[in-house]
Amino acid sequence: MRILIVEDNQELARSLKKGLELSSYAVDVVYDGKTGEAYAMSGEYAAAIIDWMLPGQTGLELCRAVRQTNRDLPMVLLTAKDTTEQKIEGLDAGADDYLTKPFEFGELLARLRAVLRRPKTALPTILNVGDVSYNTVSHQTLRGGRLVALSVRESAILEVLLRQPNRIFTKEQIISLVWDDDADVLTTTVESHIANLRAKLNEPPIIETVWGRGYTIRDETTG
Repeated sequence: MRILIVEDNQELARSLKKGLELSSYAVDVVYDGKTGEAYAMSGEYAAAIIDWMLPGQTGLELCRAVRQTNRDLPMVLLTAKDTTEQKIEGLDAGADDYLTKPFEFGELLARLRAVLRRPKTALPTILNVGDVSYNTVSHQTLRGGRLVALSVRESAILEVLLRQPNRIFTKEQIISLVWDDDADVLTTTVESHIANLRAKLNEPPIIETVWGRGYTIRDETTG
């Protein structure tokens, strides 16, 4: 899962990023509200951790902007403000949870897991195209009812393609969605993972190469 951190305290942001990566999340960090809004609107994140006081625009304004688009992005708000009225204001702005600074990282991790467990209409648990089925919670992949064992990266690439069938993803887009921003990943690495996926999923081929553009999974039922 990819998590967005919007926090202008760079030392805290780096610490959170490191802790989340050690907990097997992919993490992007931005340091102001306007950039955070643009990232949050991309639809590439499982959840966002947002500071209340941000340059450019506040965390509250960011939360409101996201909710006005009817996006189901889970958001955890971080702030030094600790009155009941302020907590209500944060939740009414669209945050799913609220954590007062200073806090223990373990508590943040638990709250993040909690908001990720909540049902989201925009993010189905089971992704199906043709006879391929992928469970985004258990990471179990089936092809024609046959269990297919995939690596973590292979599962993540398959999920990216299944979430938006018929969309063509470039190798660079797949790298940005599956690997960390600071990871030094070559496009040949994507090619290798795609080849492994195809071999494991077997015939008939489901992942299509669009030469000069990237990869897609065609879903004929959507026209």
